[in-house]
Formats: sequence, C-alpha cells, structure tokens
Amino acid sequence: MAEAVDYKVIGTSPVRPDGVDKVTGRAQYGADLNLPNMIYGRVLRSPHAHARIKRIDTSRAEAMKGVYSVVSGKDFPDENCYTKNLPEKPDKPSNIAAVMQLARGDVDQGFEQADVIVEGEYRIPAAHQGYIEPHACIANTNESGQSTVWCCTQGHFEFRAMTAKVLNMNVADLKFVASEIGGGFGGKTVVYLEPLAVLLSRKAHRPVKMMMSREEVFRATGPASGTHIKVKVGAKRDGTITAATAWMAYEAGAFAGAPMGPGAMSVFAPYDLENFKVEAFDVLVNKPKVAAYRAPGAPQSMHAMECALDELARKLDMDPIDLRLKNAADEGTQAPYGPKFPVIGLRACLQAAKAHPNYTRTLPEGAGRGVAVGFWFNVGMQSSAEVHINENGTVTVVEGNPDIGGSR
Repeated sequence: MAEAVDYKVIGTSPVRPDGVDKVTGRAQYGADLNLPNMIYGRVLRSPHAHARIKRIDTSRAEAMKGVYSVVSGKDFPDENCYTKNLPEKPDKPSNIAAVMQLARGDVDQGFEQADVIVEGEYRIPAAHQGYIEPHACIANTNESGQSTVWCCTQGHFEFRAMTAKVLNMNVADLKFVASEIGGGFGGKTVVYLEPLAVLLSRKAHRPVKMMMSREEVFRATGPASGTHIKVKVGAKRDGTITAATAWMAYEAGAFAGAPMGPGAMSVFAPYDLENFKVEAFDVLVNKPKVAAYRAPGAPQSMHAMECALDELARKLDMDPIDLRLKNAADEGTQAPYGPKFPVIGLRACLQAAKAHPNYTRTLPEGAGRGVAVGFWFNVGMQSSAEVHINENGTVTVVEGNPDIGGSR
C-alpha cells in the first residue's frame, strides 16, 4: 500500500491568481494595450479560396494619406517563409502528403477468432476554434532593429522562436510579452499577425497594432481537421476484443501538416489489444491550413472508435462500460505507439462512472445516456529555467527554452 503523502497544494482550493484582475476588468488582453504614436495594421486577404497571385502592386496604397508602411511577400527574407517544409506543389488537392502506420500482432487471425465483428464509417467536418478573443498583437521596433511584441499567446517563447525564423532575425533582438488570453485551446500556438506587425513597425518607425475580426479568425487561422475514418472491431462473446483496424484520412488544408500522427497514436490507446492496424493519411485539400485544437487529431479518431464500441456493445447485449472495462489499458499495458503506460487510472474512472447514481438510475422516456473514453499524451519538448536570488532574499524563477537561448 502506498504511503500517505502530505501535499501542500493538491487537494486544496487556492484562489486563482488571475481571478481578481479578470472579474474587476483590470486584466489586459491582446487588444487592450495602446502605445504612444501607435498605428493600426490590416491584412488584405485573397477573396479566392484557391488562386495564383500573378502580381502585387502596392504603389496606390503607399501613396494614400495616413498610410505609414506596406509590406508584401517580397519584404520577407523568404517569400515562402510561412510555408517552409511544405510540398513543392501544394496546389494539387487530393495529394497525399504523408502516411503513417501502426500495427501489432496478426490482424487477420484476430478477426478469425472473433464471434462478432462491427464496421463503421465516420465523417467529421472541419471545426473552427471557438475562443472568445480573436488574435491580436502590438509590435514596437526601435532604431536598432530590436522589436518588442505584446500578444495573446499560449507560448510566448515559441512565438518568439517562430517569428525569428520567419523574419530571419536573431532571437535576442525579439522580446515577446504574453497578455491575458481569452481562450486558445491550441489555436494560439501558431504565429499569424506577429511577423507582419514587426515588419510594419520596422518600416513605419511606430508601434503597430493588429487585430483579427471574427471573420478573419475563420478565414485565416487553422480549424481542426475534417476526417473520414473507417473502424473495424472484432470480439468474442465475452467482450474480449480480438482485433481492430482503423483507416483514417485527415484534411491538412492547402498545405501538409494534419495531426494524423496523434490521431493514429490515440485511436486504440485506451485498450489493451493484441492485434491491431492503423493507417493514417495527411490529405491536401483547398481549405485553410489546419492547426491545433483540443488535443489535435485525437477527438476525431477516438470518436470513431468509441462509436464502434457502442455498436459492438449493442450486438453483444453488454453494458458499454463493462465492454470498456473488459479491454481497458492498465499500468504496464504497451501503448499502440510503443511505450508502456504507468499508473493511468482508467479502470478506476470507468468503475466510478458505473457506480454513479446518474448511470444507475432509470432514464425518463425520450432521454439517452452515453459513455466514451478519451486519451491524450503529454508532449515533452524542452525547457529550462534560471533562478535568481534577489537582494531582499526573494527568489525569481525565469523560464526559457535552451534551443533558443533562454529568456530575455
């Protein structure tokens, strides 16, 4: 039996450190900051979903009164800087950009051992982010070419690194300050306006504020991938799953990079399966480039698997929680993508759900009750921190990223 641990924070209800500022209106979000001599930047976006740009003439815009700077692709060190590492010909929809496969055991033999087999086909359309605050930032560039950027971001060090890469700048010449964030869910982990604001500020010699409208968020930032997924599951009469397969196509948008990898890693992860095969495809289509949104790739694949399990439970006349308990991954189970799980608590969660009054009580006429399991993994990446002892005895911890020189 594990020894009791006297935690100082876990199990308590601390006051949110940002709560008072938010409820009193003092919190500063991305669009709240204003600087002296600040001007506003806007983006002229293509009215066409798929077209070739033959020529851009900015002379009329530059001659207009009140216009301090204009930038286009030619002002960037690389006109394709936003789409580096993408296919050479992204203008061909239906191109397969990448394929991923995971497998274990003998799937055909596993299906031969099954008493019941279910097959399902599931389509989910692309979904746009639902955060309240649209993207916004302010960039201020000094005469030495150093820029400070205030923005609503889920990771200001990562934003700094991406902006430096896009603009071919020394990361030491960029300082990013994270404002309060009015929702992100993964949608604010990618730069959109920030490099543009830095360039405009550099040319105008003034601070530049840029804000997306709600329409721009839908048109110019990344939605979650639309998917087409086929799942096949075989099981014995007692509910033991003998084999499972998943074929998954993820929309990438106009450029490669759909989260089909995490989807493939997640689809069967909650279950201890001896025989399975997963095929995942990154598919180019004439739509906006997809981006992270709520465990990118996992909800789509797991929705398909969980729907198939519900159908299997009905065919077996088995409680859907009991079916999941019968096959649940546990400590020591090897995940489909390789490592063995530590203590994960899935069985305890399922047992608690089954014992809950909301699951055991009789449903009123016309009501339904559903069960599903979700899975996501932690992304390790890299981080570092510096600890400074101040003259009054207090301690300051500064976080950073060793790959880009720490914090500034």
